[in-house]
Amino acid sequence: MKIAKVNFNLISNYRTNKKKFYFNTDIEGLEKGDILVVDSQGKEQFANFLGYYDGQREASKNVIRKAANEELNVYWTTVEDNLLKYPLYISDEIYNQYRFKFNNNFSTSKEEATLKLTRNVLLSNNFTKGKIVKNNHVFNYGTQEILVKGNEIISVGVDKSNVEFNISGERREYIESKLNLINFSANNSELYKIKPPTKEELTSKGFTNRIKLKSNQTVESLTKYGFSNHHEPTLYFCRILIDDISFSISVDKKSLWIKNIDVLDENFLQPYDYQRILMNDMNHKYARMVFDKVDVVLNKLQNDGVIEGYTRGIYI
Repeated sequence: MKIAKVNFNLISNYRTNKKKFYFNTDIEGLEKGDILVVDSQGKEQFANFLGYYDGQREASKNVIRKAANEELNVYWTTVEDNLLKYPLYISDEIYNQYRFKFNNNFSTSKEEATLKLTRNVLLSNNFTKGKIVKNNHVFNYGTQEILVKGNEIISVGVDKSNVEFNISGERREYIESKLNLINFSANNSELYKIKPPTKEELTSKGFTNRIKLKSNQTVESLTKYGFSNHHEPTLYFCRILIDDISFSISVDKKSLWIKNIDVLDENFLQPYDYQRILMNDMNHKYARMVFDKVDVVLNKLQNDGVIEGYTRGIYI
């Protein structure tokens, strides 16, 4: 007689359902991730097999059987129903992983991120295959790898080793409607709305005068932060946003006034006017990506106390 180590992850709404349980079994050859039917409190219940316990201990209850195909269908239907009722929990750390690692998600709210990640689990190519690594469920949605413990997402990363999409439009629509993601999608365009500037809000060179250096900044502090000084009269800050699109700020070294704010296509040494594009077509995918990247850079500069006056949606 062996002892099976199991847990009951993903079949309840408990966020931290991480506890392991032990059951007697005479079933050989079980593999991590197998779904078992166990005797729990006098009734049959599904459990995830984590491995055979090789220490010294006693178990008072038994594994009844490995779940048959029809029982597996019941199990994963139960999991799906619970996830639609109780979307997966994400911490602030996981929320930020999702925002920064995956395009077009920087401005996604935590509530929407929770629903999107739950959707991705439900639409993953291995949702019903019971993949378990280090006692965590692993789900692959395209290049996105999501690790789940209990009802909590504990990691969101990139895995390009097994990219597969076999999702019907009908199933996607069903899941998104149940999670009420359709309403979020309908309102998402507001995140890319750019307010046309008044004449008073622009410098003579056509960029915003609302963004200024903080008054406590000096040449030394800006240089320490990362501004270069290859051209003596100018302090220069530049970041590549995506592909060959760059964002830069030029500062007059003497007055510490901003001389230019540019978003350039480095291939052609021409401005990439993502704002004009979005004001004409708020759903332009690439311009949205640039918008989000610019937003990340400006938010960081502002949060780090380098600039002030920036809010999302103002004309840059």
